[in-house]
Amino acid sequence: MSRAELQQQERDQQAPAFLHWLADMDNELERFFTQDAPRVGALEDPWTTQGIKTAAESLKAAFPDPKDVVAMNHPALDGYRRYFGEAFRMASDGSWFNLPGKRDNVDFWPVISRPYSTFLDPHDRLLDVYAKTRHPDGLLVWVYGNVVEDHALWVEAGKPSATEFRRLSAARLSQ
Repeated sequence: MSRAELQQQERDQQAPAFLHWLADMDNELERFFTQDAPRVGALEDPWTTQGIKTAAESLKAAFPDPKDVVAMNHPALDGYRRYFGEAFRMASDGSWFNLPGKRDNVDFWPVISRPYSTFLDPHDRLLDVYAKTRHPDGLLVWVYGNVVEDHALWVEAGKPSATEFRRLSAARLSQ
């Protein structure tokens, strides 16, 4: 990445719309837990595999047609994006990152930056809820389980750089 690109990336993290969106996180998650997905909010710990599964069921019930999710045509979808993003962020030592070039005609695009892997886009994860899969709890729960497992392996390896972790993971898989 060039110096100019790195500088632009740093400026993107200070975009007012993105910072405002981040500042609203707690209030919007509270609204999500009480209005959009109260079954998730009622869980003893919503930040678990059970929370992901319950939220996925809630999303599918509220938006049976995945075309509605692709269009992002309802404010409630932001709550799901925030919830899934926060769950993945917490499970991976990640942080919110603004990647505005990911989609056209948007001021900001929040993704999860993980210290040992690539970006994870919570909006794309919404579509996992609708994926046909052989995984009994659904693709999203399976992806979440992999993130939890990868994070545990990364911690166990001493939190190496992303490049080193990919090398270690490839070596582990080839055994």
